[in-house]
Amino acid sequence: MGIFGPLEGVTTDDFDTVMGTNVRGAFFLIQSLVPLLAQGGRVINVSTSLTRHTSPATSVYSASKAAVEALSRTLAAELGPHGIRVNSIAPGPTATDFNGGAMRDDAGMRQVLAGQTALGRVGEPEEIGDAIATLASEGLRWVTAQRIEVSGGALL
Repeated sequence: MGIFGPLEGVTTDDFDTVMGTNVRGAFFLIQSLVPLLAQGGRVINVSTSLTRHTSPATSVYSASKAAVEALSRTLAAELGPHGIRVNSIAPGPTATDFNGGAMRDDAGMRQVLAGQTALGRVGEPEEIGDAIATLASEGLRWVTAQRIEVSGGALL
């Protein structure tokens, strides 16, 4: 969930909606699902590359995702003794329907964002899914408390 705007334009309702969805929602969903996770379970939270670099008008969204990353690390320590791994994936600019599909549908925006990545393009949803599937795999069973950025090298 993202509501974007300059500091002076963010309302209390905007703030509460973003934090409520991204932080509170993640926290209580995990809390309710932990009893159902078996030894070796996995929790993968979704963050954003905006916790590493900045962009105007993203303060509340970025702060909410930074909180998700902190939550992931803390829960990794708490749930580790139960064999549950907790990590976060931090997508960069990806052609999805997020924010009204702007990164997918606005050719000008795609061109600007593509120019800011080492790979010279905007990511595709399947690439984020591939990273999540890999992080959930047995091949990465020794990985926990990590933030994995999947951004094509955005704003290096």
